[in-house]
Amino acid sequence: MHPSKTTATVVANVAAAALPLPLPRAATPLDARMVKTGFDVLTYRLNLGLRSLLSSGHLHRARAMFDQMPHKNIFSLNLILSAYSSSGDLPAAQHLFLSSPHRNATTWTIMMRAHAAAGRTSDALSLFRAMLGEGVIPDRVTVTTVLNLPGCTVPSLHPFAIKFGLDTHVFVCNTLLDAYCKHGLLAAARRVFLEMHDKDAVTYNAMMMGCSKEGLHTQALQLFAAMRRAGIPATHFTFSSILTVAAGMAHLLLGHQVHALVLRSTSVLNVFVNNSLLDFYSKCDCLDDMRRLFDEMPERDNVSYNVIIAAYAWNQCAATVLRLFREMQKLGFDRQVLPYATMLSVAGSLPDVHIGKQIHAQLVLLGLASEDLLGNALIDMYSKCGMLDAAKSNFSNRSEKSAISWTALITGYVQNGQHEEALQLFSDMRRAGLRPDRATFSSIIKASSSLAMIGLGRQLHSYLIRSGYKSSVFSGSVLVDMYAKCGCLDEALRTFDEMPERNSISWNAVISAYAHYGEAKNAIKMFEGMLHCGFNPDSVTFLSVLAACSHNGLADECMKYFHLMKHQYSISPWKEHYACVIDTLGRVGCFSQVQKMLVEMPFKADPIIWTSILHSCRIHGNQELARVAADKLFGMEPTDATPYVILSNIYARAGQWEDAACVKKIMRDRGVRKESGYSWVEIKQKIYSFASNDLASPMIDEIKDELDRLYKEMDKQGYKPDITCALHMVDHELKLESLKYHSERLAIAFALMNTPAGTPIRIMKNLTACLDCHAVIKMISKIVNRDIIVRDSRRFHHFKDGVCSCGDYWHQCDVKSGDSKGSACGWCERMKWMKSGERSMQVQMQMQQATTVLSSSSNRPWTLWCHPVPVVSSPSHAKNKKHGLRLRAGMAMASSELPDLSAIQRVVLDIEGTTTPISFVADVLFPYARDNVRRHLAATYGSSEETRADVALLRAQVEEDLAQGVDGAVAVPPDAEGGGEGAVVEALAANVESMIRADRKVTALKQLQGRIWRRGFDSGELRSEVYDDAADALRRWRAKAYIYSSGSREAQRLIFANTAAHGDLRDHLCGFFDTTIGAKREVSSYYEIWQTLGTDRPSQILFLTDVYQEAAAAKTAGLEVIISVRPGNAPLPDNHGFHTITSFAEISI
Repeated sequence: MHPSKTTATVVANVAAAALPLPLPRAATPLDARMVKTGFDVLTYRLNLGLRSLLSSGHLHRARAMFDQMPHKNIFSLNLILSAYSSSGDLPAAQHLFLSSPHRNATTWTIMMRAHAAAGRTSDALSLFRAMLGEGVIPDRVTVTTVLNLPGCTVPSLHPFAIKFGLDTHVFVCNTLLDAYCKHGLLAAARRVFLEMHDKDAVTYNAMMMGCSKEGLHTQALQLFAAMRRAGIPATHFTFSSILTVAAGMAHLLLGHQVHALVLRSTSVLNVFVNNSLLDFYSKCDCLDDMRRLFDEMPERDNVSYNVIIAAYAWNQCAATVLRLFREMQKLGFDRQVLPYATMLSVAGSLPDVHIGKQIHAQLVLLGLASEDLLGNALIDMYSKCGMLDAAKSNFSNRSEKSAISWTALITGYVQNGQHEEALQLFSDMRRAGLRPDRATFSSIIKASSSLAMIGLGRQLHSYLIRSGYKSSVFSGSVLVDMYAKCGCLDEALRTFDEMPERNSISWNAVISAYAHYGEAKNAIKMFEGMLHCGFNPDSVTFLSVLAACSHNGLADECMKYFHLMKHQYSISPWKEHYACVIDTLGRVGCFSQVQKMLVEMPFKADPIIWTSILHSCRIHGNQELARVAADKLFGMEPTDATPYVILSNIYARAGQWEDAACVKKIMRDRGVRKESGYSWVEIKQKIYSFASNDLASPMIDEIKDELDRLYKEMDKQGYKPDITCALHMVDHELKLESLKYHSERLAIAFALMNTPAGTPIRIMKNLTACLDCHAVIKMISKIVNRDIIVRDSRRFHHFKDGVCSCGDYWHQCDVKSGDSKGSACGWCERMKWMKSGERSMQVQMQMQQATTVLSSSSNRPWTLWCHPVPVVSSPSHAKNKKHGLRLRAGMAMASSELPDLSAIQRVVLDIEGTTTPISFVADVLFPYARDNVRRHLAATYGSSEETRADVALLRAQVEEDLAQGVDGAVAVPPDAEGGGEGAVVEALAANVESMIRADRKVTALKQLQGRIWRRGFDSGELRSEVYDDAADALRRWRAKAYIYSSGSREAQRLIFANTAAHGDLRDHLCGFFDTTIGAKREVSSYYEIWQTLGTDRPSQILFLTDVYQEAAAAKTAGLEVIISVRPGNAPLPDNHGFHTITSFAEISI
């Protein structure tokens, strides 16, 4: 219906009043041409009025005018929506958007930006999917908007840009390239860069920053040179990028050259570039040049002050830092831009909690403490100051916790050595639905390596791959370090070799790995390789090389690289460098050079250096210098037993028993106690810890029997105990007895009994292993034909065929400090042994909260902390030493009578073999999915959002399978290659068939199977089978019933909604669990189910299954368990220890 002439005139008059110039009253030739071509002149003019009102800030008048317009076009709508978005009025924008029948790509893009600005990024991504669902083709602005959304996965969006032909626009390509770089996916960014026909300064700047961020400084320089050859003028962002590269390389000459270029390019000389120059000089420790530039800058902003404050803080110039901060306040900078975050970082770095609290007080007065950036900085500051309670309090008080907040707290716990708590926080973070970033992974992997939990480390590696960080240089370097610290040198080297790109951190990690294993020649070889590849060594590099020399007694090489660092690379040695050199010289007896270095070094010797000197005196019997070193340590660390023990041993070995006794008496009078020795081993993702001579440990009788068997074999080979490692001033028999059960020997015996023959054994120890243990482990490695890797407080020892990787150098000259004496471990985390025989598993689980699920999308949960459970084994097993003891998880013996089930409040049921015949799943469901996968994919490929999601998940799974060499994995071609859509469908179907044959429990397969089965059930081709007694029980039981199956939750619902004989049974079920909560054979999964169902005790939950391993895991978690015995089910082991039923009719609850 057309508006009347009067209405049109009124609206036109309103528009005329709003416009700065009156509307023409007479038609013009241009108007005539517009009318002739069908152009709506009135709407056009009214849109001009709308724009004018909005540009003047009159949103309400503009909306009134919009509502009265006789004709509105898409431009009118977008003007108002954009205004609402800019004003932050999302509800009004949403209402108008939903009420508008016509929307184009710009309309959708405006709404995505509005939601993103309101922090609702998930809604913005949902809008993008809805836009595609309505058939609206995105434009380049839409794609770049989505790419810039937090949480957007670039690889999933890139195909859309290609599909809609947007990948040829330099604007879109630049955004793609920048997004890949920000996510650390440099290989993908490089592919985009190489495929671009038109490149501009933004292209090169993004690529340079990506390379710089990953530490690939040489490649960044090459890009800068290529940009100049291409004749593309450098922008201020270009200079900022290349200065970042120069700072990363500590290349002062390059920075000076760039500074000269900046001075010649006056068009880019502004405060932004000057700030980049300030940052470069600060990172190169050129404080004089930095201060001169700062004083000469014609304009300074808050960034200028931030940079110079941070530089002085790094150099511990606290007075200058405070003076500059006060200067900023006096100059009247807006308090909103004052560097509070920087000052908090300064307080944490010093660390000075007094400064931090003052800044915190100012933030509270200004009402800024709750802001995201400053709140995270407060958490970081208190963590670095060691005040974890305050950090946790600030974290808990935050209404919204971002991934950065979680990472700051996790990092704080890791830095303060509380690794188990950090792992628990990581678990809580994942439960909160937040995606960890690279910084989170870095901290949590450090925690796993400090605890030497290789199983957890491998799962984190897998999770890194699934999160898209596999090719990141940063991630690769962290993984190299983790594998090395967990005693897996081969895996560390393999990870290093497989890295597509390397930086100086990567090289440092592998050099450090060789150093800790005492392989000095390989460490030096890697150092030379690093130089050959164009990477300059830094302080960390030389520290690893010097440590390698120290571990092998290479005094000449140690001095060579120490002088190389100082004179050729102009690197000022840290205290740690001097400690390595002094340790090396002392161990070879060069005490005159040691004393000379003590005088020449620019700082006072710390406890590490004096302890090193004391160890050297122990080796060479230098009592005079030993007394000096011990006296220094008595004053520096009065509660540390190390100097007392070593000095007493020096006197004892010299036969000066009165002096030795005097030292012991002083130690007792001062209340100083020796640290006990602990060793631990990880078996099946559980940590088992042992104390020296701990005869109360579970299975101790079996462990002693195993050790006695080994001692008999060693006696045949001429083993003679080294009693100098035993307690002094006791009789010979007690000395021999005290050596037999040192903690590492108990751990090795336990591992031999409970791991497959031929597999390596990795033992971690908090103290230095004694000489006798070193000799014993060498012989054990030969007798059992196993590699044994031991990490003590100093280094790794790799025992193989009776030989140690240290070449016996370390123990030929080392202090005799075994479990009964020795220095405390500075970097190993002790694990206290919980006497599992004294407490029930339920109490352990409640007290320790031992297990958790790593990822909602993973089929493999991981264990934070788990001690051995009580062992109940049959007499035949207890005596079967040949095959080792079998670990049995706290089971009761089988009984013909069912337990008392009156306390049961929840029932959790397996499906296959429990409620449903195995034959139905194996002979009906699986074949149906296999036979219909091609038809399903071909029918829905390209038209169904669900199928697109399934295909993306399958592609990711196939890529992971191909990388791991999984049998049957077939590469899936891109959509535009091969035979087009048909080739993709064929490849996907081949992979699905292979997964079904192997009965893979992966999410990609389970999700697609669920979709196919849904079509089958909807069409009537499928009907499910449920045992009659199971259906009757679901209707009869008073306890709430749940399903737990490896199939997807959708597939579970389909089975119980479409039974052939009993109709829809879903009303009798309260919920469904699948393997997103954890694998069915893992204890942690059942612990999570207990936590979810919320009963007071896990024993109030009954679990029914046909699988023995699942029953054992559930029983260990404290659930009541009954095994269902049905026709076709797998046989149970002898003496399985569980109650069984053949029908649900036997259970009354």
